[in-house]
Amino acid sequence: MKKVLVTGSGGPAGINFVNSLRYSKEKMYLIGAGVNKYHLEWPDVDERYILPRFTDVNYLSKLNELIEKTGAELVHPQPDGEVRVISENREKINAITFLPA
Repeated sequence: MKKVLVTGSGGPAGINFVNSLRYSKEKMYLIGAGVNKYHLEWPDVDERYILPRFTDVNYLSKLNELIEKTGAELVHPQPDGEVRVISENREKINAITFLPA
């Protein structure tokens, strides 16, 4: 079973993305992450974690700690700011991102 970490999973776009993955015939273990613990209650994920904002100097290290802790194989950032930061730092991320240069 693939493990997918979805950042910003508690926002409208994140919830829709998670729901789309749940409709897939392929079973996935979904890990939700976000900055607001109350929004993390909304998506249909298997685990939930708080991450600092993407502007925080510790964001990448905390993201990698979460990847290691959960065994996430793919990181799908949903918020635009996180897409930019993760895309620009993909070589520092300890999981696949499938983001353009």
